[in-house]
Amino acid sequence: MEHSQSHLFELRGKLGLRDATEVASALSLALETHPAVTVAVAADADLDITILQVLVAAHKTAARAGKGLTLTASADSLLRQTLVKAGFVSPAGAAQTAEGQFWTHTSKGYAA
Repeated sequence: MEHSQSHLFELRGKLGLRDATEVASALSLALETHPAVTVAVAADADLDITILQVLVAAHKTAARAGKGLTLTASADSLLRQTLVKAGFVSPAGAAQTAEGQFWTHTSKGYAA
């Protein structure tokens, strides 16, 4: 699906365990109502591992439903640091998990 047809879902600010249910519900609704969703992570968004796990679950759900879920973030975002700390990508940017391409191959060119 083309990026231009994708619904934009933005993540901003500090998000963690207390926000996980709300983020998961909103993302689930976006996936139910749109054929493709692009999660845009603000450069200064501070996401903890809980939110990364929500994104992994949403990615798997979208794939099972035949829908698209992509991630966009700038290469110098806080997301990159969190992905490295959590073990999703190596310090060099190589994927470390089964969802590696979700983290490293996005429509806006995020590269860890």
